[in-house]
Amino acid sequence: MSKHAMPFICFCLSVVAASAQSDCHYTLHGKVVEAKTNTPVPYVGVLVRDLAIGTTTDENGNFSIKKLCRQSYILDFSHVECQKHTESVIIDGNTEGVFQLQHDNKLLQNVVIKAKKVDLASTQAQATLAGSDLDKTKGAALGEILKSLSGVMSLNTGATISKPVIQGLHSDRVLIVNNGVRHEGQGWGLDHAPEIDPFIAHSIAVVKGAAGVKYGVGAIGGVILVEPRPLRDTLGVGGEVNMLANSNGRLGILSTMIDGKNNLFSWRLQGTAKKSGTLKTPQYILDNTGLEEFNGSTMLGFRLKKAKFDVFYSHFYSKIGIFKGSHIGNLTDLKNAIEGRQPATDAPFTYTINRPAQRVNHDILKVKTTLPTGEYGELSLNSFFQYDLREEFDAHLPGGKIPTGFSKPEVAFQLPSAGLRADWTHRPFKNWQGGGGFEVNFQSNNTYAGALIPDYQQHTEGVYWTERWRKYPKPLEFEAGIRYDERHLSVDSTRFGESNRRFAFKNTSANIGAIYHIGTKGKVSFNVGTAWRNPNVNELFSNGVHHGTASFERGNPDLMPEKALSTNLSWHYDHAFFEVEATIFQNNISNFIFQKPDSTPVLTIRGAFPSFSYAQTDALLRGGDVTIQAHLCKNLVLKTKGSLLFARNKTRDEWLPLMPADRLSAELTIDYQSFKYLKNAYASIGFSAVRQQTRTPLSISDYQAPPKGYGLVGLSFGGDVLLKKHHFQAILTVDNLLNQVYRDYLDRMRYFSDAVGRNISLKLKSNF
Repeated sequence: MSKHAMPFICFCLSVVAASAQSDCHYTLHGKVVEAKTNTPVPYVGVLVRDLAIGTTTDENGNFSIKKLCRQSYILDFSHVECQKHTESVIIDGNTEGVFQLQHDNKLLQNVVIKAKKVDLASTQAQATLAGSDLDKTKGAALGEILKSLSGVMSLNTGATISKPVIQGLHSDRVLIVNNGVRHEGQGWGLDHAPEIDPFIAHSIAVVKGAAGVKYGVGAIGGVILVEPRPLRDTLGVGGEVNMLANSNGRLGILSTMIDGKNNLFSWRLQGTAKKSGTLKTPQYILDNTGLEEFNGSTMLGFRLKKAKFDVFYSHFYSKIGIFKGSHIGNLTDLKNAIEGRQPATDAPFTYTINRPAQRVNHDILKVKTTLPTGEYGELSLNSFFQYDLREEFDAHLPGGKIPTGFSKPEVAFQLPSAGLRADWTHRPFKNWQGGGGFEVNFQSNNTYAGALIPDYQQHTEGVYWTERWRKYPKPLEFEAGIRYDERHLSVDSTRFGESNRRFAFKNTSANIGAIYHIGTKGKVSFNVGTAWRNPNVNELFSNGVHHGTASFERGNPDLMPEKALSTNLSWHYDHAFFEVEATIFQNNISNFIFQKPDSTPVLTIRGAFPSFSYAQTDALLRGGDVTIQAHLCKNLVLKTKGSLLFARNKTRDEWLPLMPADRLSAELTIDYQSFKYLKNAYASIGFSAVRQQTRTPLSISDYQAPPKGYGLVGLSFGGDVLLKKHHFQAILTVDNLLNQVYRDYLDRMRYFSDAVGRNISLKLKSNF
């Protein structure tokens, strides 16, 4: 491309855009002061009413809001000591303004505030999905949603089951915290996707790297924080309706949320229904890949004197068909299926889900109590109860008989869990901010059908303390923390022909981190942390067919706990015309547990399956993630992301299996601020490329060589549609636009089938 081509393209696109929109790349720089004294007011909430976006003033009362258009906006200001204030501002280029707030005298007669808690940035690499970026992904599973963040991939079992992978680590090495509750489910299996309805989320944050101090056992790879929107704080009733339809699988989703507030309490009700039929690759239909999902939640918040109470309950139900071509009756047919390019038989479209399948129910009940502790801080108590019921249904009975119905699962697990977490945060004191707490958890697994894993009981206790230092306006922030955990595991191994086993695990986790601010536009973050996890019961004692992954699994009762030392260095720079977020990381894990293919498959009374065993080694994971967003010209933005991972088996000096391949993506977006019936419109085209995974171990012979690399093209169009007095958000996306045939190395079903083909999706969202 010649040096004149890009300016010409930008000029042409700008001319087209200018006919339909205003300029939308301006920044409002503001300062909030107290009306009488003209002193800065820190920690003021600033909301742009029309866009539903906002920010908070810093310690000097300053704030900035980017990507505003050439028009007028209404700003809402709120602060605990001041009267609420609304003001109109006209944006005609980059704009500066001073805004005055009046102190609330009635409040000041009764309340004296000594200091306030400040939400500080993490020293670990972190990425967040919220607002319009989250809306574009709604309808997908949690694992698929997070793929839009650099360094996060998904581990799949076919097209309907996915779980997040952070910098090469997944399952019980990645904790999920749902509305402040550590999610406890049967998350150890590759086919055990998180039992969470993404429609409940107002934002989803990913903390990368070891986070053992704050979150405890298992936080080796990172933490996923699923946060619902705050309860309504103004009198009245409102809500939203989301509808989605997919062409592939003819999926339909209806999700509704309604919330309200009266003089006594705030409340919310939410529910989602999802149904999909058999999915289609570019060349054939994937038999028995339907999905049903019904979820609901409710939340209630109220205050008694100085105490605040939040009560939350959610129920998740899913029934998922497993691709029938993965459950095969004999070794010859299994060999032919793995070596073939498509299943032996085709299938018609249907919504009916037959065996093999899995059925999951998950319930969460949480009560949160917040209490002030005098002038010194605040105490938060989170108590919860969870119940997870997972049932797996085989395609064959002993002797090759074909079962019908879902009244009797071949394998079933009941997992009730209960826990209490107490967090105390002290008020800022001489540039220090922090606190500590303790956590206790108890769970009991009952494998009431089948014998893939034994029954067990597990209880955990942990205590921690963290501190953060920053002296304004100095550019350096520093944090450190320490935690101690004990976990006791009692296993009933009698059905496996062994005596009962008892395990006791204990370890200390620590972290140290720092942030150096480079002016107002950049910062460098550094963090070193440790974390650990004990081997799970499936890794210790699995012995049988795992129906969801169509595999035979063998455990190893001699496995030792994993211990990780994680280091990450991040650089963030935010310029008017581009934004960069880059991270390099290293995770040194001793006693790393992994699943390796056995030399030959296994023939059982229920059919023939690939066989896998759990092994242990010392591992070193190194890599980097980068995201670059560039404003090429007015209204034209190019966003690129890339991820690299080098995962070594240090003991054998070779690569580790089942690690993500290198990937790169780019998305070009043009924004249109308004047409006659369309506002905040955009159009984008994206491309993602995944290399063939060539970094695989020579000592392990997989059942199928890693698939070739592939590239996918996608389109997206969206905006706010205005029809008389009604308006709604509409998003049209096309995934795998070219209907590319491909298989992904992180998909267990790649042994048997291609990935799904083109999918056209329409999302509608209406607020009321």
